[in-house]
Amino acid sequence: MSRPARVTQHEARQYIAERRDFTASALTGRSVAPAAWGRLIGLDCQMYRSAQTRIDYVVLSYGTPIAWHLPDYGWHLIEYRFSHTTSRHQSLLRQVVSME
Repeated sequence: MSRPARVTQHEARQYIAERRDFTASALTGRSVAPAAWGRLIGLDCQMYRSAQTRIDYVVLSYGTPIAWHLPDYGWHLIEYRFSHTTSRHQSLLRQVVSME
């Protein structure tokens, strides 16, 4: 298995749009959903855990899933804010997803 590409956050937009694995500092994209759900809480945590085996792409901020894609559903973006940096990551995601 190859290592994810190391990219800038600006370059991460294209990787997310193409659903390719990447690492951009604390922002990462993976084609395999990790078993851990980081700091997710409530309904978002329940949704992630129940859909985990069907997720074909997940974006994480500091190891917490902040968005995931399901082939039969599309994107799910969490609304909860964890930090200023994660909020910027979520804003970047909204821009990419709105272009699909």
